[in-house]
Amino acid sequence: MARTMLKISLVSVLLAVLQLGHDVSAQQPKIIRAGLPDPISTPLGQSMLEFKRVVEAQTGKSIEVQLFPSSQLGTIVEQIANVKQGSQEMMASTPGMFSRFYPRTDVLEMPFLLTDWDKTERLFGSEVFMRLVADADKQTKIRILGALPAGFRNIMNRRGPINSLADLKGLKIRLQDSPVHLATFRTIGASPITLPIADVYPAVQSGVVDGLENSNSILFASKFYEVAKNLTETRHFFNVFLCYINPAFYNGLTEPQKAGVETAIRSAERFTWKNAKENEQKALDDLAKAGVKIVSPSPEFRAELRKAVQPVYDEYGKRFEPDLSQLQKVLSGQ
Repeated sequence: MARTMLKISLVSVLLAVLQLGHDVSAQQPKIIRAGLPDPISTPLGQSMLEFKRVVEAQTGKSIEVQLFPSSQLGTIVEQIANVKQGSQEMMASTPGMFSRFYPRTDVLEMPFLLTDWDKTERLFGSEVFMRLVADADKQTKIRILGALPAGFRNIMNRRGPINSLADLKGLKIRLQDSPVHLATFRTIGASPITLPIADVYPAVQSGVVDGLENSNSILFASKFYEVAKNLTETRHFFNVFLCYINPAFYNGLTEPQKAGVETAIRSAERFTWKNAKENEQKALDDLAKAGVKIVSPSPEFRAELRKAVQPVYDEYGKRFEPDLSQLQKVLSGQ
């Protein structure tokens, strides 16, 4: 009888240990390591803080988001590849950088395609954009959660004010590795150079490049005003970040966790459209206070720039059809 009771006792202890281990395991949150190319103080960084706040609240902290700003987890292309392979759960980049994996997203980088915030918001909420994203998901096997805007991109340089195409001649300017970006700046007479974003500050400081182009918030947050004192509001491209998540990781979430992730990214999108628009002017004011000379192009110079980039449309327009025509219809209100 005693031996039987001992066996029952040992079995009970074993079951209790196994249950405890199961409970501890169940309590461990799933980790999302999210890489960002820019500082946490930018609209992208702030929107990802909003994503973190909402997803952790929605899932009862069964998901924990760890943010790694300023390219801490590697170059942008390396991190997108990491998300694809599953060694990193999440990443955000521009469509231009994603074009290495899916060339059609470079259509969103066409020069002066987007000219004001209202039309921009309309485009990224359109069915045309959603179809482009859905096809990118299918072809790359990288799940695109959403799109987070950062603002219009401007030229910043250490050489001097830019008031005409002549001032752009031979300007050594850092660009992201987007075929459309590179073609655009070659067409307007500059000498584009591709560099990882983390290497740009020392490159400008040392004179390896004369300057760069980016949205005001990133230019200020990354302190480029310390090494380049001239900014021209060309607004030639619109800066938006696509948010990627590893599909295997996403598919492994429970349905409530997936709902929490989707709710969080929609909340981050709403937050960012408001924050980025307001931050664009504030960052410009902050750059001026930091000693940067701000140039607003004359109507004649803007017209000159638009005319100068027409060869980019001649070269890439057919490659991006029917996407380009469909996006232009959205922007025209058709």
